[in-house]
Amino acid sequence: TRIIESMANDIVVRFGRRVRQVREKKGLKQVDVAEYTGMARTYLSKVENGRTEICLRRLEELATAFGLKAWELLKGV
Repeated sequence: TRIIESMANDIVVRFGRRVRQVREKKGLKQVDVAEYTGMARTYLSKVENGRTEICLRRLEELATAFGLKAWELLKGV
């Protein structure tokens, strides 16, 4: 189970990096994305820093905020 936990944590961190990368590339601040999606800025910060897992609905909301499909946001994770 430690291997599985380690893999899960790694993907959470990688996804967070991807979210930050896309957000910065789009020239958006965390507060901009938070306002658009209705997420708390602190929640988005936790996602970007790999400190919390995101549900599928939130994934889709983030992707939409970035003008992407959910699979595109996951690309490279």
